[in-house]
Amino acid sequence: AANAVLINATSEVQINEVMVNSTATWGGYPYGEWVELYHAGSGSSINLSGWKMFSGTGQSVNVTDLIVDRSSGAGSLIAVDEYIVVDFPPSTAMLVINGDQLSLVNSQGGITQTVEWGANPGQNKSIIPYDPEDVTQPWIVSGWQTPAAPNPNQLTGSVNASTDLRISEIMGNPSGSDSNTYPEGEWVELVNIGNDTLSFEDWRLKDGRNVSLHFNANSIPGLDEADPLAWELEAGEFVVVWRNGSGMSLQNGGDLLSLVNPDGEVTHQVTWDITPMNGTVVQGVAIEDDWVPSPHPTPGAENPAFTQPYTGSTSVEISEVMAQCSAGTLALDGDWLELHNTGLTVVNISRWLVANDNNEAIAIRDIFALHFSDGAIDSAHPWWSLAADGYVVIKPENNGFLSNFNEQIDLLDPNLNKRQEVHWSTTENCRSIEGDASNWVDDWTDTMWPTPGEENPVPQPWDGTDPVLFTRIMPGQISGRDNEFFEITNMGDSNVQLLGWKFVRIKSDGTSNDGTFSAIGLGPGQSVVISQSATNLSEDGGIDALEGNDVLDYLPWMYDTGSSLQLVSPDGTIADTVVYAGGLASVEGWSGPAVSTPPATFNGLMFMRGDGCNSMPDTNTSADWEVRWLRLGASLFCDSGDFSTSGSMTPMVSPDGSLDQMLNWLDATTDSLHLHVYELMSDDLVAKLVELANADIDVTVVLEEDPPAQRARLRIRPGRRRR
Repeated sequence: AANAVLINATSEVQINEVMVNSTATWGGYPYGEWVELYHAGSGSSINLSGWKMFSGTGQSVNVTDLIVDRSSGAGSLIAVDEYIVVDFPPSTAMLVINGDQLSLVNSQGGITQTVEWGANPGQNKSIIPYDPEDVTQPWIVSGWQTPAAPNPNQLTGSVNASTDLRISEIMGNPSGSDSNTYPEGEWVELVNIGNDTLSFEDWRLKDGRNVSLHFNANSIPGLDEADPLAWELEAGEFVVVWRNGSGMSLQNGGDLLSLVNPDGEVTHQVTWDITPMNGTVVQGVAIEDDWVPSPHPTPGAENPAFTQPYTGSTSVEISEVMAQCSAGTLALDGDWLELHNTGLTVVNISRWLVANDNNEAIAIRDIFALHFSDGAIDSAHPWWSLAADGYVVIKPENNGFLSNFNEQIDLLDPNLNKRQEVHWSTTENCRSIEGDASNWVDDWTDTMWPTPGEENPVPQPWDGTDPVLFTRIMPGQISGRDNEFFEITNMGDSNVQLLGWKFVRIKSDGTSNDGTFSAIGLGPGQSVVISQSATNLSEDGGIDALEGNDVLDYLPWMYDTGSSLQLVSPDGTIADTVVYAGGLASVEGWSGPAVSTPPATFNGLMFMRGDGCNSMPDTNTSADWEVRWLRLGASLFCDSGDFSTSGSMTPMVSPDGSLDQMLNWLDATTDSLHLHVYELMSDDLVAKLVELANADIDVTVVLEEDPPAQRARLRIRPGRRRR
């Protein structure tokens, strides 16, 4: 029966809890590996002699040889509702932590149950069936270990009506450390529900691990233990008991809490499955039911009134998630998520919950809810009210509540019914994600840009018959100026909205990064230039541009070599591709080799489509980009391209005696002057250019890269405009 998996027998005895990854795998009980069995039937006791357990690796143990703990009884019999613990020998390390199976086999060799797990549940964490009445359902990590006792989800609340001292409110997951000293840390509120005064002297609380918190001056700060009257609680009066650094600890994933009288009797026992962060739980509908989140904590005072069970609208869904943001560039940094009321009526979001996969939860209350109006936080809006088609942002106190990677969060209504499940595998800094609220399986993906408290942007349709193309790119910045840029032109006959379009950079190894455009409208024939530093580009080349970080949610760097650029419409259509300087020729939307680089300095070199004026070919090949190159700062003259076959030429200057003629000609300049020369050696000409520039003439001078005229009084950088 080794490696048993196929179930071919039945039994009322079941595997009920498994300690897979103990504190000391090679140690004996309770520090090593162990398995709990439970008699879930209603008949007679069952003899476990000859029963075995087999692991997925074929190792086995005899059940009755290794019983080390039990809730009652003795010998090889297990009675109805009895729990027994079977210790696995320290020398075996029988269970594989990261994934294994365990089969229970009866004395006839029949396989009655097989338990499987596919991941490490965490050190010192046991696993239990999600549904204790159906052990074939998936297993989950238990909130705490309960060897030889009911699992947390098998416990119910109870009360001894003979006493009037009751648990009334529990703070199990406060801000900061749970063990912080008063006035921080965990606390439990008690109330006298009777009509007469009672004493709570020698009473105590006990958690699910049977660790007690005794009532004294440490747990009730200010209590005078020597004064008998200090122990008295009048009718309707409350007392708050603080953990204050003691050993008792309430589990964030749910727990059991018992109130114990001086005779050691449990007079009130409560259970709960979810412990909200910086929130409390209180009694719901019935004593035996799990406790539910309170609208807000009220230590030492009456609990807030609320309707339980919740009967309001459930038309609330998570619409956007920001799992990480530390750039300081958005209106709302840090982790947050957004809720949307998809219904037609106002929803009271008080006590709705968001839970992560680390047994942490937020019960929505005033300190977490942010309403927005016109892009700004609206502090006057009632925090609990979510209007029809309205949005609200939930911002955890702890930025670690939402994990950047491999996370699942659940939205639960106040009755703790799951209304939505959201998954993601990875996120990028300051890029929010969205998805289909009805799809609980697929990972969420990036939004076009974050919109906390507002409707998510929707991509606009694009008519693919209207070309939108790259028309100029300058990947090589002037050193230290961050002025690299790309230009996009609407070559069609209708308006184009770039909202939701992507600018994609692909490296030579095939990896890519992209940024999504915000709203930029381009009319027919209009262009837009995007640069990392629009200010420097304007100063250095006279080109008007938009700041890339203002119009893209992420601006990929433009590499000098081995790169490709793509322009992608919101529906995923590749509108244009350009591959340059040895980039990957197999990129989609491109054919043939990359655009070649002329034998010139790459910094400040502009690649142009066609001649940059009248001819704008679009064959998706390097031929589109090898008609003409341009240097930053040089003028681009565009005319009709046609020249007259008749006319005259008049020489203006000659090598000798022409300085005065040139100076007089320059004096006639009224608006702008473009001077392209190989070198500039004349001090008189330099002085005249300075004079014109100081007279508000737009003077552009383009020189060879390292001109001798750097010695001159006019200091002009190559390609730099002087006004």
